[in-house]
Amino acid sequence: MKTTKLLGRLWLVLVSVCATLGFVSCLDDGTETFPLEPGDIQVLAEGTWRVSTSELLDLATRKHVSDMPDDELLYSCIKIEDGTLVVQTDDDEWEIDAFVEGEDYYVYINDHLYRLTSLGKGRLSVETERDVNGEVFVHRYILDKVSSIERPDYSGDPEDTDRNDDENATSVVSSSESRTIIRGGYTLVVPKGAVPTNSDGEDGRVAFSLRHADADDLPASLPSGTTLVEGGNIKVEPMGFTFTSPLELRVPLQGFSPSDVALYRYDEASRRWVAVPWSKINDDGTASVSVLELGQFVLVKQSAEASQQMGGIHISSRYIEQGYYYYLTLTPTSLSSGQTRTIAFTANGKDLYMAGIPKGTYTAVVSREAREASQQAATGTQTYNEVIEVNVTNTLVAGSGGYDTYRGWTEISLSSDGWNSGRPTIWGDETVTYGTGKFQATLTWVNEAGNGTDYDLHLTTPSGEVYYGHMREGSFELDRDWLTGAGNAIENIYSINDVFAAGTYKVRVHHYSGATGKRFNCRILVNGVVVKSVTGVQDTGYADIYTFTIE
Repeated sequence: MKTTKLLGRLWLVLVSVCATLGFVSCLDDGTETFPLEPGDIQVLAEGTWRVSTSELLDLATRKHVSDMPDDELLYSCIKIEDGTLVVQTDDDEWEIDAFVEGEDYYVYINDHLYRLTSLGKGRLSVETERDVNGEVFVHRYILDKVSSIERPDYSGDPEDTDRNDDENATSVVSSSESRTIIRGGYTLVVPKGAVPTNSDGEDGRVAFSLRHADADDLPASLPSGTTLVEGGNIKVEPMGFTFTSPLELRVPLQGFSPSDVALYRYDEASRRWVAVPWSKINDDGTASVSVLELGQFVLVKQSAEASQQMGGIHISSRYIEQGYYYYLTLTPTSLSSGQTRTIAFTANGKDLYMAGIPKGTYTAVVSREAREASQQAATGTQTYNEVIEVNVTNTLVAGSGGYDTYRGWTEISLSSDGWNSGRPTIWGDETVTYGTGKFQATLTWVNEAGNGTDYDLHLTTPSGEVYYGHMREGSFELDRDWLTGAGNAIENIYSINDVFAAGTYKVRVHHYSGATGKRFNCRILVNGVVVKSVTGVQDTGYADIYTFTIE
């Protein structure tokens, strides 16, 4: 343990803090990337933080020069308590006095004076001047608030794992890639080939994000007999997108048994929460579900009465061959139930379980992909040639271990020769991938047949406007325009190069025509970071979504 004390008045020349994210975008309240959080910086800085990015800025212009490699602070944790800052590195832990001078908050670490500035709730900028080969730059770290000072061990992650403590970060995955994305305890597994190709049949690219949402922003009341588990409200994007193959979402159970909690996804078409059944219980305290569409998910604690209304379906391993991923897709036979398709999966000859299904009558479709692991592309897809009607009447009773110890399963049997080639129609049409770049704005909503809304996405630039009537302006292009047709509606504007004119830019959503009261979601990406994700309703006129300035 070593202690460094301040030895007198130290100076630091810094201009006003700007959040570049690849641009230079000054932090004006309410309009920019990170709204400034009001209050005393010394109070706001209290807590535990992890460094998420490290970069050099030009001292005069504050424009991004380069990313910095790992050093003694990157991927370390710091903790600020009662005006004392603690830095935990691999080899040591330092206690460092912090001090306030005027409205600025400083700390002195390893012969460098750092200035701390709030960038909004749960985010800090920490800056110092640093000499690099005789030239002085601003060295800036962006810190995100975390719950623990312990440094995670990432050494066992597979090569295709993207683990990032910054929940605003995205992971771009192409049609020819697989990826395991870890954010905030949740894991999304994207199998190779799950991302559809583009309109030219070439590799498509999709930017995925997993972000905890505020419990106050739930789109509707939770199902009867349930209460939200702390930290169990998560938004997984892109929304309104149908993948070629189902994805796996691993959900931290927060110490609960899978029989005591349930996962629900908000279905925009029916405007209801729909139960997402568990497929397997994992050894790391998570449980897995299978999804073809992403969106808003909640983990809820169920009352005893609500648990009594849940059943489960089982397909024995004697019907499941090695070298395949098997999927069970369930849809209710009653159109008035308000539920949509739900999916469970298994692989490599293991029993298939679908746990946590509301009791009722369903149509079941079984399909399989020839692949042994998510890192391998499927060499073919087959669908079982019989549509199975199944009535779930038994209450699923928890056992002492995995799902093999549970009782009350509704059984489904299969024959060995009942397969036809082809992706099941119940999965729906794959979404043709759309453009993504340094800047991307994507607007999504769901239109039911005969009840469509025409929302339009607009980007105002210094030289003009990008929208359905003018689909390209400068470095930006609208490559997807949707009218009132039924389905997952998408509009998308993205940058086709990285040369952006100086000036002010504004993203807006316009209700052009059609039904009112329809929820939309608009996500803004800058340099692979989610700077805004808004869900709302616009019945007339324009909704301002995001404004940024390029100097």
